[in-house]
Amino acid sequence: MKEAKLWLGDDKGNVTCIACVRRCVIPPGRVGFCRTRENRDGKLMSPFWGQVVGGSGTLDPIEKKPLYHFYPGTHVYSVGGWGCNFLCAMCQNYHIAHAVPKPDVAETVEPMQLIKWAVESGASGIAFTYNEPARWPEYIQDTFKHAASNDLYTVVVTNGSFTRQALDHIGPYTDAMAVDIKAMTDVSLSKIGVEGIDPDDILDSTVYARDRWGMHIECITNVIPTVNDSDEELTATATWIRDNLGPRVPWHVTRFFPAYRFSHLMPTDLSVLERAYRIGLEVGLMFVYIGNVASSSASATYCPRCQSVVIERSKGHIENRSVKGQCTKCGEYLGVITEDIRSEFREC
Repeated sequence: MKEAKLWLGDDKGNVTCIACVRRCVIPPGRVGFCRTRENRDGKLMSPFWGQVVGGSGTLDPIEKKPLYHFYPGTHVYSVGGWGCNFLCAMCQNYHIAHAVPKPDVAETVEPMQLIKWAVESGASGIAFTYNEPARWPEYIQDTFKHAASNDLYTVVVTNGSFTRQALDHIGPYTDAMAVDIKAMTDVSLSKIGVEGIDPDDILDSTVYARDRWGMHIECITNVIPTVNDSDEELTATATWIRDNLGPRVPWHVTRFFPAYRFSHLMPTDLSVLERAYRIGLEVGLMFVYIGNVASSSASATYCPRCQSVVIERSKGHIENRSVKGQCTKCGEYLGVITEDIRSEFREC
């Protein structure tokens, strides 16, 4: 357990957590919405600091995050914890995200141990993923600040709920962010099971991460039947990405599979994903991808100018034909971060 850094106190002993956009006001002896940040005697504590699910991380392809324009073909050491600030009905990781163990059950993993394991695994980077990383920005900072000196890139996979203060905390050490834009309205978020969140806060956080800290951004929308699969919702999402992040920011439209409280729904029909794909391109996005399907031509990266296949992805095999983030046939800038421009991309 450690004292959290992102909080404000008042003269009644309450604390306001400013790690995520819920900004929970927590009375003494109580916990915030995520159940992992606790007011003890007028101080905000992080009882689960360093408590990594499973005791260690997992080596994943970076494309699994999904990040398609960030070091394609590399592997990232992926780490998750307990608890979450959302209660999504379709959560694939609800067994860890919606459950919090007793603080004395799980073993604490020191940041340098994670870095050591990541290096030993052969990973090119380290990612906080599986549950919402905004619930422990202090641990992320403590870990990420050692990454660059060990030649590791850094990634967070998030629902976009970091506050600006939390992004300022991790921003100097974070290279990329995969942001799950679940819905564009509070009505659709409520259908998913997320209450008390303003979608505009998610969008603001995403823009701030890119503009203030130069993070590489890719957006994801899990397309759920009858929930967020209307043309209006999909068009609004694609349009917002184009207008606020730029047409070169990738948008991943991923297939929903029945899980948790949405076990009664059918998987997303492929025709719906193809419609979302077309909407993204028609709106003006240059890079739209279909995810969570066995195979699709919409998993390849095409040059928006000459339509050449620049990065081909097939059954785990990645063939990257770009050089310094550009198409080798026509020279079009693709916004792809690769090993050959590693030292330069934070300034781009």
